[in-house]
Amino acid sequence: KSRFAQTPTPKMGCGAAVANAAPNPNILKVDLSGLCATQISALDASDHTPQVVRDEIRRLRLAETAEVLPFCDGGVSAVTTPVDTGVEAARLTVTTNLTYASTWQSDAEQTDFDQEGRKLLAAAESCAEVGEYFNLNMLWEHPETGARLYVGNERAAASRDSLMELGIGGVVRCLDDAGKHPPASGPAREFLHFPIACWHKTGLGRTAKGVAKIVAPLVGFVSDLLVVGRSVLIHCLAGAHRAGAAGTLCIMHLCQLDARSAACVAKTARPCIELIAHLASLPRKFRRAQLASTVDSAVDDARKRSFQASAAKVFAGANR
Repeated sequence: KSRFAQTPTPKMGCGAAVANAAPNPNILKVDLSGLCATQISALDASDHTPQVVRDEIRRLRLAETAEVLPFCDGGVSAVTTPVDTGVEAARLTVTTNLTYASTWQSDAEQTDFDQEGRKLLAAAESCAEVGEYFNLNMLWEHPETGARLYVGNERAAASRDSLMELGIGGVVRCLDDAGKHPPASGPAREFLHFPIACWHKTGLGRTAKGVAKIVAPLVGFVSDLLVVGRSVLIHCLAGAHRAGAAGTLCIMHLCQLDARSAACVAKTARPCIELIAHLASLPRKFRRAQLASTVDSAVDDARKRSFQASAAKVFAGANR
């Protein structure tokens, strides 16, 4: 079966669920060059896309399409890779709610993300509904190095053959436990444990500077690998909630997009992505950190310490 799958046409208002601050074009310059045509069309179709993003879409469409979107061919969007795990990539409708929870559930502690992931995987394996679910999907491709950002499930991270085939040079594990590193064969892979579901327990989420400190190890780790040509897989159990939120944050950073637009882009590439409970508010808070110009310095600080050491320090507070 081909690794390439057609991304379904997005509905109007894609990604409408994540609230965000209005982008400031004087601070951030939108960069859509790593997205494919289907993702850009989804942004253009959304009722919630800011004018600054629409202006960039218009600029791109005035340029030569073949040069702006070199990796899109024949309308096929993000690369989707069924991993050989004994279960062929199943067809299902991922009934995600495009009106994500705008802030928090009444009790964020009630959300069991492992349980939510198991439900999604069970639905995929039963082929109970119509649609497509893949073990991983590509969200973004570096316009110069060709390195790709993938979001997927634990099966994808455990598949040595797929990691090698896709040239994965970095793996971000968003599960609460650090787990074991996938078996490495060939070029060494770098790993980051980023238990994103615990961000609200860190005590850093009240200020833009604190949120930048939370997210910096993630976006720094991912962007540093992509720029040197090493693809990255972000995964959780099912690749929908925790990894979906982490992927959305990375799209915000790589493309300098607002939260709603990044959620639209991520969901277009991987329809099962759904930001639920307290994960839904993190992109909005990260947008404020972007607009406050606190992200770059936080990434520099995390890089000096090492991204894993910085993440461990951030989330150490969540375990007290």
